[in-house]
Amino acid sequence: MSLKCISTTIHEVHGLTPTQKLVLILLSNYCDEKNRCFPSHSHIAQLAGIKSSKHISKIIRELSKRGYLTIQYRYKEDGGNQSNIYTLTLERGVLQNPLPLEEPKGVLPSDPNTKDDTKDRDIDSDFEIFWKAYPRKVNKYQAKQKYYLITKTYDKDKLKCMLDKFVAHCEAEKTETKFIPHCSTFLNQRRFLDYEDIDIKDIKSISSIKEPDWKQQKRILSNEIDKRVAATWSESNEPENVVNVDPQASQKLKAIAEKFNLKGRSR
Repeated sequence: MSLKCISTTIHEVHGLTPTQKLVLILLSNYCDEKNRCFPSHSHIAQLAGIKSSKHISKIIRELSKRGYLTIQYRYKEDGGNQSNIYTLTLERGVLQNPLPLEEPKGVLPSDPNTKDDTKDRDIDSDFEIFWKAYPRKVNKYQAKQKYYLITKTYDKDKLKCMLDKFVAHCEAEKTETKFIPHCSTFLNQRRFLDYEDIDIKDIKSISSIKEPDWKQQKRILSNEIDKRVAATWSESNEPENVVNVDPQASQKLKAIAEKFNLKGRSR
C-alpha cells in the first residue's frame, strides 16, 4: 500500500470522474515502495462494484493517457495474457497539468486503441481458422457475427475443441454435407455444447469400425448358412436340393463376431 499515492489521489487529483478516481485509489492501495502494482481487471472491477472488467481496462487506459500511470503489458510463454504492471506517476508533478509521459524501456505504448485493434485482428484470425475447419461453408458473414457473439462468453479455444469433435462425429457417421447444419446455426443454437462431455477419441473410434464391410460379410455368410440349412430339409416327394455352400461359413461368421465384439449366436 502506498499511503502517499492514496493521499495524493484523494486531495490533489482533479478532473476525473468518480469511477476513474476510485480506480486510481484502488491501484494506489496495491502499490509497493516503487509505486508499482499488478491487480487484475476483474479484481479491480469486483472491488469497485463494476460488472464489466472491460470498463476497468478502458478507465486504466484513460488514466495512462492523461499521465497518471504507465502500463507494462505482460504475456505468458504460450502467448496468453498476464496481469499488467502499473506504475503510478503521481509524484512527477502531473496532477495540475497531466500530459503523456515518456514510456520506460520495455513498456509497450499505451495508445488506448492499440490493444483493441490487436484484439480485433486476433478474433478475425481465430474465426478464419474456425471457418476453415467447419465442414459446411454457407453464409460466412452471418457465421462470423455469431462467432463474435459466442466468443464474448465462451472460450474460443474450447469452442474450437468442440468443433473438432463435431467434425470427427460427421466423419465417423459419414454425414452428407446437406445434412450438416450451417455454421451460423451450429453457433446460434449452441450445438457445440452437445460435445462438451464427449472424448474425441471415443468419436474417432467409431470410424475405425467399418460397418459396411462387416455387415456385408455377415449378410453373405448368413445367406450361405441359410442355403445350407435349407438344403438339408425337403419333402419326401421333392428331389434333394443340391446347393454349393461354404462349409466354413459358420466359423467365419463367428470370427467376424469376435473381431468386432458383436454379440449373438451363429448357426
